[in-house]
Amino acid sequence: MKPQVIGITGRSGSGKTSLVQILLEMFGPNQLSVLSLDDYYKPRTKQKLDNEGYYNFDLPDSFDLNKFHADLTSLVRGEEISVPSYHYNSSELPEFKTITSASVVIVEGLFVNYSPMINDHIDYNVFIKLDQETSYNRRLTRDVNQRNYQQPEIKHRFFRHAEPAYKQHIEKYEALADCLLNSAYTFTDDPAFDKLVRHINRHIKK
Repeated sequence: MKPQVIGITGRSGSGKTSLVQILLEMFGPNQLSVLSLDDYYKPRTKQKLDNEGYYNFDLPDSFDLNKFHADLTSLVRGEEISVPSYHYNSSELPEFKTITSASVVIVEGLFVNYSPMINDHIDYNVFIKLDQETSYNRRLTRDVNQRNYQQPEIKHRFFRHAEPAYKQHIEKYEALADCLLNSAYTFTDDPAFDKLVRHINRHIKK
């Protein structure tokens, strides 16, 4: 039987990765396969620079969408795949992780709905809604603590890269979502979270 493919998207800092971690804790890796678009960033040498010399990592072209599609297709076929585990700002060779197909496959990332060939695999769409101010504050905290960026660069990347990409390529999919989560809540306090959990339960092999 074909796995149920659930797509999770939303603006930068909306909590896509956090939501996936909550679901993994609830259901376990044997029940859920997770494919993260962040693991498909192209090498820095293939990233585009903006007019001020900053790499723009918030473009659809920043990711190897063809490889992502190929690996998702393999999971849908029930096959095992091996993908690099992405570490931001690391020059070290990536470590590879094995992902085994499960009855529910979650794909998460900024542009999982952008590519028609990827979107065609998705059976159920989850959109995480978050206001711009909270999104920026979360990204500011993350990039200072985890990526060693300074505030002027973070502000530049957010308002010149992340927000235009959201407006152009991501925001429109809110209207098409099967499940709309509000990231201002703790996810488990959002009534829509129960809807998502029920959907997953219906498709997990007992």
